[in-house]
Parts: sequence; C-alpha cells; structure tokens
Amino acid sequence: MKIDVEGAESSVLQGGVELLKKHRPLIIMEVHSIYNMLKTYDILQSAHYKIVLLKEELDGRCFIAAESHTEALP
Repeated sequence: MKIDVEGAESSVLQGGVELLKKHRPLIIMEVHSIYNMLKTYDILQSAHYKIVLLKEELDGRCFIAAESHTEALP
C-alpha cells in the first residue's frame, strides 16, 4: 500500500488501523514531519508493524517501509 498524503500520514493510518490489523499490507510511505513520524511509529507499532527507514531528505521528509512482523490476528 503506497501512502503519500502530504502531511496527513498519522490521520490516514489511524483511520485505517483495523484494515492494517486485518489485512497486514506492506506499506511504503512518505512522512512529512518529525511529529507525523512519531505518531506514525506509534500507530504502526500498535498494529505490530516493523518500520524501516528507506531515505531521509534534508527538508525533514523521510520515506519508510513497514511490514507486519506477526501473523494476522483472527
């Protein structure tokens, strides 16, 4: 699942947390701020995802990949 929502990353993940827990998609995402990275990390951790930093830009944006590291719960 590609997510590029120009600063609304944590809102999108929070709204789709049940989808993440049920379907366990691989996520590729651009994150636009430190605040959103912290919120994104918390949400993905609570859904049992592992996060990998792919690239960091000088303007504070970063690109991450996240994948489930547990089996989907029933």
